[in-house]
Amino acid sequence: MKNLVLATIFAFLVIGCSSTNSVLSLPAYEAKGINVTPGANIIINSITDKRKNTSVIATISDSKGTVDEYVTLGGDLTKWFGESLQKELLKSGASLGGGDDAKVVDIAITELKANLSGYTKDNMKGNCEIYIKIYRDGMTITKRISQPQTQFAPIHTAGAFDPFVKEILDDMVRRTAKAILIN
Repeated sequence: MKNLVLATIFAFLVIGCSSTNSVLSLPAYEAKGINVTPGANIIINSITDKRKNTSVIATISDSKGTVDEYVTLGGDLTKWFGESLQKELLKSGASLGGGDDAKVVDIAITELKANLSGYTKDNMKGNCEIYIKIYRDGMTITKRISQPQTQFAPIHTAGAFDPFVKEILDDMVRRTAKAILIN
């Protein structure tokens, strides 16, 4: 009987002290269009996810920095980003296809992370970083786009990341499209 009680107590401690995982799903992107000269011909050659940990996009931690919950993305980030970027470029008047005057673009997502910790001002912080290589007329232009963001979240749940991460990614799609169109 003692062994059963000890095993039960141990199981509750392990379950109560372990971190949990939540999944975040990104809704479809709504293109707004960018005010630049339309008519650019663009080929998106590749979009790669070069983050160190491609599964976790956010964490909820205690005041000591110990992670209580991991938030993963329920879908392929490169696919979502590619589809969203295509929508934004088309809405802005670009054409996506071949041709002699086409800009060829390679995109590397190097960072997308967020953390929620504590109850002070701006307790949720996130950052996204993307490198863009644009090839045209024998030249290569490299652009780095970074989007740090902070916000206050009163409730510590994975749901707090729904609008937060979406806002960061929406901004990155628009800024990436603009960088491609003006260079």
